[in-house]
This record gives sequence, C-alpha cells and structure tokens, in this order.
Amino acid sequence: MMYNESVSGRVFWRPGHPRRWSRPGLAALIFMFSAVWGLAQISAGGTPPSFSVKTLEQDIPTVVMPDVDVAKLLVEDELERKMGLPFRFGFPFDVDLGLDNAGTWERLPDGSMLWRLRIVCPGAYSINLIYDEYRVPEGARLFLYDEDRTQVWGAFTDRNHKAGGRFATSPVKGDACILEYVEPPTVHEPGRIRIGRVIHGYRDVFYGRADKGFGGSGSCNNNVACPEGDPWALQIRSAAMIITGGGSRLCSGSLLNNVRGDQTPYFLTANHCYEAWGGQDVTTWVFWFNYQSATCANPATEPPADSMTGSILRAANAESDFCLVELSSAIPTSYSVFYNGWSNQNVAATSAVGIHHPSGDIKKISFDDDPLTSTAYLSETVVPSANHWRVGQWEDGTTEGGSSGSPIFDQNHRVVGQLHGGYASCTSLTSDWYGKFSTSWNYGSTAATRLRDWLDPDNTGAETLDGLEQTPAPNLVVTDQTVTDICSGKSGGDGIIEAGEHVTLAVTVANSGTLDATGVTGTIGCSDPYVTLNQSATTFPDITAGHSAANHPPDFAFSLALDTPCGHAFDVVLTLADEAAGVWDHTFSFVVGDLFDVYMLDEDFETWPPAGWQVINNGGDCIWNSNASIGRSNNTPGSGNCAAADSDKCGSGTSMDTDLLSPVFSLADLPAAPRLEFDYDFNYYSSIFDDYGAVDITVNNGATWTNLVTYADADATGHDVIDLSPWLGESQVQLRFHYEGAYDWWFQVDNVQVLYSGCEQDICAAWPGDLNEDSQVNAVDASLLANYLAGNDVPGFTAPLSRADLNEDTFINATDLALLLLALVS
Repeated sequence: MMYNESVSGRVFWRPGHPRRWSRPGLAALIFMFSAVWGLAQISAGGTPPSFSVKTLEQDIPTVVMPDVDVAKLLVEDELERKMGLPFRFGFPFDVDLGLDNAGTWERLPDGSMLWRLRIVCPGAYSINLIYDEYRVPEGARLFLYDEDRTQVWGAFTDRNHKAGGRFATSPVKGDACILEYVEPPTVHEPGRIRIGRVIHGYRDVFYGRADKGFGGSGSCNNNVACPEGDPWALQIRSAAMIITGGGSRLCSGSLLNNVRGDQTPYFLTANHCYEAWGGQDVTTWVFWFNYQSATCANPATEPPADSMTGSILRAANAESDFCLVELSSAIPTSYSVFYNGWSNQNVAATSAVGIHHPSGDIKKISFDDDPLTSTAYLSETVVPSANHWRVGQWEDGTTEGGSSGSPIFDQNHRVVGQLHGGYASCTSLTSDWYGKFSTSWNYGSTAATRLRDWLDPDNTGAETLDGLEQTPAPNLVVTDQTVTDICSGKSGGDGIIEAGEHVTLAVTVANSGTLDATGVTGTIGCSDPYVTLNQSATTFPDITAGHSAANHPPDFAFSLALDTPCGHAFDVVLTLADEAAGVWDHTFSFVVGDLFDVYMLDEDFETWPPAGWQVINNGGDCIWNSNASIGRSNNTPGSGNCAAADSDKCGSGTSMDTDLLSPVFSLADLPAAPRLEFDYDFNYYSSIFDDYGAVDITVNNGATWTNLVTYADADATGHDVIDLSPWLGESQVQLRFHYEGAYDWWFQVDNVQVLYSGCEQDICAAWPGDLNEDSQVNAVDASLLANYLAGNDVPGFTAPLSRADLNEDTFINATDLALLLLALVS
C-alpha cells in the first residue's frame, strides 16, 4: 500500500504550566528518564536531545499511513479465531523509511547530527515498528516516544544489534510516534536504520481502554497472583507474551530448561505462531515477561512488563505444532525468570495447568482437574500414539486467542505440550488441544524438527527434567548521586555545570538482588566531543543484598571544554560490575548552563475577565466567557478554568461571532526565537453551520491580521506550539482568538503563553597551573614546571606560559613552583 508524507507543525507538547524565569537546579538537570507506562525494553536509557535543545526546528517531517477499515478487520478476526490463527491486534503497512530517504537531519550544538521522523497512523491505539536494517556505530543512539512524551523507548545503541541486522521496538501508545536518532561527529562510519513495517494497532491491546488486551479476556480467567496460582509461582515466571506475525499478532510461550542447566534462553511456543504466514523472521519477535497483576484482582491501570527483542529459530514442525527459539540476548537477572522442567514421556497427565495471555491480556492460569487424553488435533478419538493432548473441559479458567503456544503442565509441574488451538472460552466449555512434547522431542531426522538436540545436547537420554531458577545474583542500581562543579580550582561552583568546569560525580549504589556484590567497580564513559574524562574508574565496597554503599574516593570526574555551547545536552554512562561478572548500566543526563524561559504573555484564565484582555462581540448573541460561568468543564489538556466560546450553551436559534484579544506585547530585542503555546479544544458540529475557531496575530493595532492556525471540519484537542520568529523585532504584537458558530459546539483555550527559551553560563576561566591542559592541577603539572625551570625539554607543557605565572608578577620562577606545590599539599 502507498503512504503519504506530510509535514506537521504541531509536534511538541510541553506538559504542565512552567513558572516565569524558572531556573532548574543541578539536580533537575541530571536524571535517568523513565516512562509513565512501565515497559522495560533492554536499552541504555537517557533522554532524547530534542527534549532540551530549544533551537531545533519545530516541524518534523511526518509520514502518514493510510486509514484502516477496522470493521472489516474485526470481521476477519472472527473468522481467523474459528480457524485457530493467532490473535491479531495490528494491521501492518510495508514501508521503506530510512535515514537516507525520510525524516530530517539537523546539527546539534556539539556537532552531532540529529535525525527525526514522525509517523502517524490515524485512529491507532498504538504503533510499533519492524526494522529491516538496524546497524548503528558506537556512541549513536535511537529513541522512540509518543506525541506527549510520556512514553520513551531507548536509547537503543550498538548493543542492540541482532543477528541478520533486523530489529523491532515495542508498541508506542497513541496514533503518532516520533523517532530520534543522534550520531556523534566522531563515528567511523554512518549508521544504517531502515523501517520496513509500520503496525497500526487497531485493537487497544496494550494500554487498557475499550478493546481486547489488558482487561479484555473473559471474566472466568484467573490472574496468576490469585491463591490458586501460589503452587505454580515458579512456572508463572517462565511464561511470556510474544509480539509475532511480523509485529501484528500475539502468542504465548515459556522458557525451557536443558539437561546441561546452563540457562540457555530456549523458548517454546506454537509452530503456527511462526509458520502461519510462510514463516516470519523471529529476529523481530518481542517478548514480554512479568506482564501480570501483582494481586488477585484486576488492576485499574496497566501493570509494568519486562521486554526483550529478538530470537533465533532452533527447531519447529507442524506435526505437533511446536516452535523452539533461543532469545538473542541474555535475560537480565532483574527479570527473575524460571526455566521450566519437562517430560518427553508419552504418558497422560492426571491433571493439567495452563499459563498464558488470553486475548493479549495480563498473565492468567487455568486448571483441568481431569486426565489428559491422547488424540489427533481437533479430534476426540483416543489414540495413544496420537500427536496431541486434549483438555476435555477446563474446570477453572479457559484459553482464548493469544494463548497459542502457551505451556501445559502435568501434575509434576513439567511441560508436556504447548497450545495448538481449540474451542474453549468462558462461554464455551469445550476442548483445547496441545501439541505433545513427546512427539516434538524426536520428530524428524534433523535438529531443525525436534527438541532433543537442543534440550539434551549431550544425548544423555533424559526423559524428565525439573525446572531451574535463574541464577541468584546481585542487582545493582544507582539510588543517589552528588554532583559538584568546580571552576578555576575553587572549592565549589554554583550548582550549574558550565563551559570550562571540572565536574565530580559521587554515586550511591543499592543492591536489590539476592546475593552480595563483591569486587564492585564502576567506569564512566562519554562520547561527547566537549567532555574530557579525568577520573573514569573507581571502586565500591562490597554491597550486601538489600544494602547500599557510596563509591570509594576518588570520585568520577570529567571536564567541559571552554567552547561548550550553552544548552548543550550530553549523557555520561556508568557501567557497574562485580566479580561475578554481573554488569549494569546507568545513564546520567546533563545540560550545560542555566536554562530559563522568559514570558511576554502568560494567561491561565483562572479569573475572569483576565487582566488586559478584551472580549469583542462582532454581532452574535453570545461572547467569550469563562467555562465556569457557563457551566462547561475544561476539555483542553489544561486544568482549572479556561476561556470558552460556547455556541451550544448560547442556545438554539442563536449565533456567535466573537473575538478574545490579548494584551499588546513586544517581541523586540529578544535574544532567541519566540513561540506561542496554548491548550485548546475545538468541538465541531456540522458543516451546515460552518463553525470554526481561529488564532490570528497583528502588529499594527488590528489593521491587518495574519492567521496562525484554524480549527474546522473535525474535532481537535491538544497543545499547539507556533513559531513567532517571523514577528521577531515587532513591538506592538497582539493575538486574537476568534470563534464563529450557530448553535454548534465550542472553542476552548487555556494556558496561553508567549515565551522564548534562554540559556546563560559563566565560562570558567583557564585553570592556573594546568600546564598540560587536562583540566586538572596535580603533580604532573608540578613536574612539568620543575623541568621547565631546570631548562629541560617539556613537550607536555601545552598551555600558555601565563598559566605558570601563579603569582601574576610576569615572571615564571621558583616562587610559582612553590605556590603550585603548596596548592597541591593544601
């Protein structure tokens, strides 16, 4: 299908209501970004550069996917359900969008190149992406986030490379997602990112609204945290949901132990989850572990999940409908998974349990109290040598679409098969069929069609195997940090990191794992060209489980170049390790200089009439008013009261033609580009009455007006950001919010702000005594000065000679050396 490219000027939403001249402290500039919705896809963390760099273009090139016929898709889904196909939540569009043919490139203040692209799927609940090519150089970072920036995936780096060069990212909520790729100037070769598929989520599976997905399975299902699930607590940790079918389908599955017990991440699911469309590339599968309720009751909001991307196909066959993959990354110890035991004996279980994700919902558990029977698929005829186990009827719980591939356990808590299909549901007490583990074990003549080569690689002949817990381990997380900026050798700075400064970083680390962490080391890394690492490594005391500790001296330290731009953002990545080879990363994000916003206009309409504003009636029956005065709620993204031109409240047979005029303000002598921001809600009624809302600007006392944006023909709500650079330098500027309607609905406006973003910094002077220009004054500098005074050749003496004149008497002599040594001692 074809897709269209357009440009949208309404991309950035800065939530909240910022204060005038707000100056964030240093602690506010250093953080590890975490999304509101708790999916943890393996990534390096950090913050997209556009969140802090205010000089970037506000218009991001936008690719708009075609509309989808949801009603038609839902009819198809019902037919597919009866055919036993995996649960579909999204419609895939094949595309070819890459760094070379889509989006836009901009240069950041530090010389890095930033690429951004916005993808829109009109009406979608979510968007997820499949990458035909993902290969980025060391130091490069890819982020994805939703339109309102409450959900950020990434940073994805070179550590996310997969076999075959493909990749996938978890769904982003809403009908628009933004990709942001930053590449430092020091890379040896450019990155290669190419999106091959965009999946329009037409079912609200992931974020819990009106469709199947979270909270959407049948009411007879049991959350795994219910008391009946307690005896199965270990096996529950093995099960996961999979995004498969080229990114548009959902299945279930579970981890398996192998005879070596080496925790190779083998994952069992159904062959039809893989093969139904000619075989999908499993390197783009996404696995969601621990997607479950913490209590027996269904939670009111979406619970968190732990996500991984990518796997390698190991074996599959249609006879018993099994598919075995190996996850392409080690499973983080923080996921606390379990590797299931199994039985390859063709012996019917006396009772059975299934753990699964019905209809893409959170993890559920089902119970069959009767013996399994051996039949062919969809048959009820008992044949001992048949290839499936039949559940005659679930006594507690059920399965649904999305449960395909999930394990069935015997009375010994061992896997004996995986779900192929059936007719069971909360309203249909009928059968399900599971492909036999015993058939899968030795089917065919090669390792590609059977399990035994992978789960018993040494051919021990094992017929049963118990499960295995993920090896207990430490789990180190940064819980606190102290950042000190030092300028020109002084004891401390002003709490604002600025060009030329020396910065120290002291870190407190907690061990939330189950074993003590010993031999703990920490190393910081930064690829930013303005940053020099002075003290990149340090050690920690041993950290017992459940306790925390600060790093030993010396603290981590780095310096900023004198030409570091104000407002420049950069990340410092801390890698922690212990002697048991556990490795954990934490990203610190910094912004250089004192950032602030300056407001020429800032009105929240909490009181009416607002000071300095004018309401004009151009001949209608009603005018702009406070929403509170007319009894209408504030439907904008703002809170409290708002300004409202409400044709509905005006009444039948009436009309409105009204203006809301701002005070006059000046855009003259501003040091940066100004912008207009406001929250709005336009509720459209009918083209019969031609209702519309508009925002205009004038610089000549209303003699002429220029339209900035118009809302008509469709409902619209959100937060607009409009560049006012064309009017920079004008001293008599005024805004007009205009509405016309005839017994239509309304136009609401809130939090109208005209502002510019600034940055101030005091560049740190050259460091007296820093003769080798490493941003430190230490014994090396004293040695260089002593050699210089002795007449020796000192190639390391790179700084201007004036830095060696510590007493500023225009002579470089023994007095300066004595002062330098004294400073070092003190």
